[in-house]
Amino acid sequence: FALQANGSAVEAWNVVSAVVEQQPENVLARLVLALAYSRVGGHTNAIREGQTAVASGEWGLDAWRALAISLGNAGRYPEAIQAVQAALAINNRLSMLHFEQAHYALQSGDTDTATHAYFRILAFDPGNIKVRLRMCAVSSLLGERHRAIDYCLEVTQLAPGWIDGWHMLGREYFLQGSFAD
Repeated sequence: FALQANGSAVEAWNVVSAVVEQQPENVLARLVLALAYSRVGGHTNAIREGQTAVASGEWGLDAWRALAISLGNAGRYPEAIQAVQAALAINNRLSMLHFEQAHYALQSGDTDTATHAYFRILAFDPGNIKVRLRMCAVSSLLGERHRAIDYCLEVTQLAPGWIDGWHMLGREYFLQGSFAD
């Protein structure tokens, strides 16, 4: 996992391929193999390894997440959303899963699902600043300029040092025609 997370997908593949060769039932190795394949564009292999990991019944949440990432990287967003939903059924309080669900939903043009995922994060983590920035972007995408500005203002008030909030706020004022703001 460390090699994969550090962007060393080829090295991760070398290590886990040897493990899978010796221990084909090693689900953790298959998870890393799925992520490594996905990272380098081997989407068919990544999905196959992710499905194998899910079918094993072990490492439930991690297996579903690896499959979701592989499907998402292959551009199969509706299936990626289904895989994330299966992971959320195991633990629905992991913000990263909700962010991933929203990401895949936005990739397929489903702003309702994305917004719902963001609101679920706010329900159990009301101080989450990143979700407010994402809500600013979704509101902007939907043409809800005043709501977008409200979310961006919340970001700048809660995290005045975070440049992304200021950038989005300035962008929203510009799109609204308030050039002086």
